[in-house]
Amino acid sequence: MVIFRVVTSSYDNTVKTWDMETGKVLWTIEHEGIITSCNISCDGKYVVSGSDKGNAISVFDAVSATEVACVQGHHRSTITRCCFDPDKQRVTSVSYDKTIKLWDMVARSTSIAIKEGHSNAISDCCFTSDGRYLCTASWDKSLKIWDIKTGEFRSRGPVTLNQGHEGSVSSCRFSQDASLVVSGGYDNAVAIWETDAGYKKLSLKVLRFYLVSSLMRRCKVCAPLKALYLLLSNILAQIQAGIHAEFV
Repeated sequence: MVIFRVVTSSYDNTVKTWDMETGKVLWTIEHEGIITSCNISCDGKYVVSGSDKGNAISVFDAVSATEVACVQGHHRSTITRCCFDPDKQRVTSVSYDKTIKLWDMVARSTSIAIKEGHSNAISDCCFTSDGRYLCTASWDKSLKIWDIKTGEFRSRGPVTLNQGHEGSVSSCRFSQDASLVVSGGYDNAVAIWETDAGYKKLSLKVLRFYLVSSLMRRCKVCAPLKALYLLLSNILAQIQAGIHAEFV
């Protein structure tokens, strides 16, 4: 029998896995510090979490909750986001310390460390579905796209997406085909970017922060990014035409 699961992390120092059909907790792991992020691998075999205690990342077996690895002092400051690459070979983490790190599951060591990517805290990161590109979002108001698989960023640097937000960028996601990136910010704006060209395709700034949060949740959980692009385009057209639109 296939069990559909969701993994959550909390400021109550726990990571939990839930059965989505029954709503029951399958297992709970208690940490000594606040859990700032969690992610489950694409094949559902592993869970990674980031802890405020010791700025550590921990990897667990997703079924038995047995600890597979724990890396203490992985960053110098709070880890804001951690996630597996699509190949399940590496764990990527970003932090208030402005660094990006990829930890190799096989070698049990950090394979890539980018220390000068952003000028302020990095708030989020995500991979394309093929694992080639990594996008990072930062409080320096920018996003950067890194060619991780080929290592091209070492010689040419990342693609930088600027002038999409007036404030800190809080989140980012690629479309399934990697042609678009969507970002949300603390400036109450959602922006959609053309990945290859590196330019802003569309942006929508609203007065209510919950609209941005709601749209980003839809993008992360269920809505294809191109559908979200069409939704935002429609909203923008209505606003420009003076039509009032309310969202709940």
